[in-house]
Amino acid sequence: MHVIAHHDTPQCFEHPTQVHAYVDDIALVYIPSIPLKFSSQVVKIEERINNDMTELLNYAEKWHQPLNPNKTEFVVYH
Repeated sequence: MHVIAHHDTPQCFEHPTQVHAYVDDIALVYIPSIPLKFSSQVVKIEERINNDMTELLNYAEKWHQPLNPNKTEFVVYH
């Protein structure tokens, strides 16, 4: 059995302070810019999510840590 800790995982995201990690779970918080119109907020958040997921995939591949997309959830709170 191997225990691997990736203390630097949050650093691969655009806003590391909005990353919450515990054991093998990662939660990312995306906070929209209030001055933007709703349609612009959606576009900006979608861009951030896509960029962050690409960076996470690159990080996982670099460290040979497979991701399980079946455990991935997208939850919207408003």
